Amino acid sequence: MKLVQKDQPVLLQHDDCDNQSVASGEIIVADTTSKPNRPDRPNKRSVTFFKDVTVREIVHVDDMSDKEKKSTWYTRDDLKRFRVKLYRDVLKLQNGTTKDDKDLTLRGLECRSEEGLKSRRTNICESITAVLDEQDLQYESSCHNEEKIRKIYKEKTYQCEIDAQRVGASDAMEARCI
Repeated sequence: MKLVQKDQPVLLQHDDCDNQSVASGEIIVADTTSKPNRPDRPNKRSVTFFKDVTVREIVHVDDMSDKEKKSTWYTRDDLKRFRVKLYRDVLKLQNGTTKDDKDLTLRGLECRSEEGLKSRRTNICESITAVLDEQDLQYESSCHNEEKIRKIYKEKTYQCEIDAQRVGASDAMEARCI
């Protein structure tokens, strides 16, 4: 039985926001970055940590009683209920019947609506197509310009970046009010 710990961040894996979402037990501890190739420096990878670290001991799942496990972890039935509620909320979103439901939050459901899914797929396809077209042009002219490819991708995804920053700022403001 795969369990997901309650009140902890959960990363969901999904393919274009379809209904195949599954919970992932992966927890990202540090930021791993790869620096770009520079002729004067070899390619290095680094891991960075915050200077101030808080450590909390967590009881291992094997050392928990059944009661502790039940109160700490989501079961498959819990996750199934979440998916059913998600489906119902998306239907309300699509039907425009969300105004009367004060407990309903649509945050995060944008890409699950028909319009949101179409927009997301269009953005992805357009950005990939732009990059592949530029790669073809460079291949045909026997040149290689990674910076130009990067700029083309950045231009195609600029509005998505702005939208994500706007939503993130709104989420941060809402979180401060809690």
